Amino acid sequence: MTDKEYTRVQFIAALIIGFILGLFTGALITGMRIDAEIRNDQVELQGQVEEIMADKVEIEDLIDELSLQLEGVKTERRSLEKLKILWSKGEY
Repeated sequence: MTDKEYTRVQFIAALIIGFILGLFTGALITGMRIDAEIRNDQVELQGQVEEIMADKVEIEDLIDELSLQLEGVKTERRSLEKLKILWSKGEY
């Protein structure tokens, strides 16, 4: 093997090693970037979940309040129906 061939083999080996190192570095950086994006998405989703849970509690409170008001209206309606019956009989 001559010096020229030896230099060419070294050059090709250096190119291959550089290519492999470049691929490894690129994969490592891409993986780190994807992990960072996933973490950011998780934090954002966690905030959204907390908002949804707060909204759910508020909605449940409103439903309870409306249920109580509905029961009150039903009770008043029954009372009014009884009054209507009494008035129609002329007892009141």
